[in-house]
Amino acid sequence: MKIDAHQHFWSFNPTDFPWISAEMEVLRRDYHIEQAIALLDAHSFDGVVAVQARADWAENDWLLSLAKQSPRIAGIVGWADLFNDAAQPQVEALLAQPQCIGVRAMLQDMPAPAQAMQDTIFNRYVAQIQTQGAVYEVLLRHDQLQAVVPFCQAHDRHALVIDHLAKPDYAAGLSSEAGQQWLSVFQQLARLPHVYVKTSGLLTEVEALVLSGATEATEIDLYFTPFLDAALELFGAHRLVFGSDWPVAHLRGGYDVGLGVIERWAEQRLSAAEAAQLFGANAQRLYSI
Repeated sequence: MKIDAHQHFWSFNPTDFPWISAEMEVLRRDYHIEQAIALLDAHSFDGVVAVQARADWAENDWLLSLAKQSPRIAGIVGWADLFNDAAQPQVEALLAQPQCIGVRAMLQDMPAPAQAMQDTIFNRYVAQIQTQGAVYEVLLRHDQLQAVVPFCQAHDRHALVIDHLAKPDYAAGLSSEAGQQWLSVFQQLARLPHVYVKTSGLLTEVEALVLSGATEATEIDLYFTPFLDAALELFGAHRLVFGSDWPVAHLRGGYDVGLGVIERWAEQRLSAAEAAQLFGANAQRLYSI
């Protein structure tokens, strides 16, 4: 089974999606499962994991309803207010839904993510999420990883996923100071067998003007190959999970462009069995699909 483990759906309005700025015109429209199915069919994907795109309980209800209606949605990763002690009933209700296979909070948007990850209420909720068999997904940028290793060490009852390779500074490169700091953290995370990594959201972390200088697909690949190679060496093919980050991928060329980067890399680095893990088998095991 081939699974795209990271897609978003929404009915757009600017009030609900303040992170979608006026400059992101291509995202300021509706993106629904019907559009995604055409992409999945074109690339022989059997299913998709729908991931939250806004911090709102109502979105969870909408995504759950989509998952109940469409067999192509393997499950949802919902949002929860994990810093609010009074949210316990809503968290329990979300986790009780069989279509809820994961949860995440918008850590990357907080003013002090490292401090937030040490919050007592937050850690209690993460422990509950893991105890009930759901995956917690860690959404952070490369410059926000100060507390991620002890956090992951403390929560080993179930799998954790680092979204988008923690958004490295691809343009600066792996040999840069930022790249070496990222590598040091990932070396420590790789020692924790319950930690997985999503190879998703690559192109959107590089400025469009930078990518515009790459006229061939292989020139674009050069930004990402060192980081993908490092992730493979550290985590092994059995802990890497593909996700397209559609429709956000439209900011840098769309579904085919982002998938193409991963496919070309996989053809050069992975056996057929390892590629099958990356593009589906690992997601099946991770999310119990």
